[in-house]
Amino acid sequence: MAVQPETTHAEVFQVDREHGSVRLVSLLIFFASWAIIALILLALISSSGLNLIAILGGFLGGYLVTNAAERVLRDRWISGKTLTVDRDGIRVTNKGTVTVAVRADEAVELLQWRFRVARRARIPKGWWMLALGMESDNSMIAAYTFMPPADTEAYVATQNFTVLEGKSSKAKQPEASSLRAAGEERRLRAAEEVRWMGGIEMTADDFRRLVELAQSQFPEWAPIR
Repeated sequence: MAVQPETTHAEVFQVDREHGSVRLVSLLIFFASWAIIALILLALISSSGLNLIAILGGFLGGYLVTNAAERVLRDRWISGKTLTVDRDGIRVTNKGTVTVAVRADEAVELLQWRFRVARRARIPKGWWMLALGMESDNSMIAAYTFMPPADTEAYVATQNFTVLEGKSSKAKQPEASSLRAAGEERRLRAAEEVRWMGGIEMTADDFRRLVELAQSQFPEWAPIR
């Protein structure tokens, strides 16, 4: 029989703060501000040929404007998705509708993994992705966050997250020492596919709090390690 958590209140997290609409608007803001700033610089700085100062100045100005706009949009334009932790379990809600849930009375396994970002895109190169998968027989919630190297090292639970190496790195390493290790890696890579396709992104602080809640409120949820 599952042990019910002692606390009865719910903790609700806003997730996917940098959702698709924010990214699209940010991209439009970048191109618009780049063009406007470049045109202003072209009018102010005469040039007989290609005006590199105007082009580069427009790029830098667009980058700064977009960064400022993104911070405002992330704080004010919420995705409508939330992750709730209460005595019944953990569930993800999108605009009032529960999309996925794991119940407290289910047999749930916790999967924890991480990898270093290899290429700079939205997330700076060298940062770490940390993920927590909560898998039952019927569903799985994959929550994740990104942390800079210093914060990852300072996080006391970092060592509980298994490192997933890239395919090229994996090829240079010896084969798994046991069937159990190989099976765990397959499970984690399958969980990573779930995260990639439909994971729930959280801030680093919220993610750390979720890990703490999952382990303290539902001690019967055993990690696969």
